[in-house]
This record gives sequence, structure tokens and C-alpha cells, in this order.
Amino acid sequence: MGSENTVFINMTQYGITTLVGATQKKIKWYMKEYATQPDKKFGGGAGKKKLMTYTLQRIQQEDKYFNQSFILPALEQKRWQDFLEDCIIYATLYSFFNKVPVPLSPEVEPGAAVVVDVVHAVLDLPAECTKDIDKATSRPPPASSLSCNTTCNYRPTPLKQIAFRRSH
Repeated sequence: MGSENTVFINMTQYGITTLVGATQKKIKWYMKEYATQPDKKFGGGAGKKKLMTYTLQRIQQEDKYFNQSFILPALEQKRWQDFLEDCIIYATLYSFFNKVPVPLSPEVEPGAAVVVDVVHAVLDLPAECTKDIDKATSRPPPASSLSCNTTCNYRPTPLKQIAFRRSH
């Protein structure tokens, strides 16, 4: 496997319901940064261990938020991308400190996940899903604010696989 190949970090061992796509090159870059850069460079000067603790709390909160509805990653693309990057940071920090490999998923089982592409998602919602869309972009929206939670089967159109969300 080349360093440019995309692999999927299995975040379920940390209680996060996402498989995060990353390149081997990016994973190696983070590991090298942790090994070669001074501790004060991380976490606004707090260090790698505090950054790891903070990042775990943050990704757990964000995971709960995004679990409210499958549409949220498409509605809040920057927040979703930040969440995915934080997942990579946490997984690599955890691996660095515990001297274990980053947990990669060898393959994704058919039917086990919904592909969500938040960078190139085509947000073409059926009319019944759009009436409460403005409410859906507030932080954090109640699950009931998204009409598509229960009334339609909308899925963003995947053009490039970025992450997998475990289906409920």
C-alpha cells in the first residue's frame, strides 16, 4: 500500500461511530510531528497529552451531534471536516502515546455504513425535507428540526468517499 492510498481509521474503539478516510502519508506526517516537535507546539502550548484529552472530548461531542441526522454533515461541511480531522489527530495521538498502530479498517462491510461525501455532496433535497432546513443549521439543532429525519430517504450524492457513518 502506497503512502498516497486512502485508508479508513476505525474510530469505533474510541466510541466514535465513524470510519475516517485518511492517506497513509497524512498519518505518517502526524506521527512524525509528535515524535520530532516540542511538546509546547501542541494544544496551544498545553502539550500533546492535554491535546489528546481535549480532542477526545471534542470528537465525542461532535459524534453525538452528527448522529442526530445523516444530513448534518452535508449541511455543516466545515464543522464535519473539522470533526474528521480531529478524529485523525486523536487516533494518531492515541497510537503515538500507547505505541499501538492506528486502527485501520481492512474493508467496509456492504450495508454496514452510509457513504457521506461532505465536500462534493449534491444537496438536492425533496420538498418535504426543506421546510425546517434553516433550523437545522443552528448549533446544536434538536433532532426533530430536520424533516428528513423521518419523512424521506434522502442521501447526499457521493462523488468521492471521505468518511463512513455507521447507520443506526
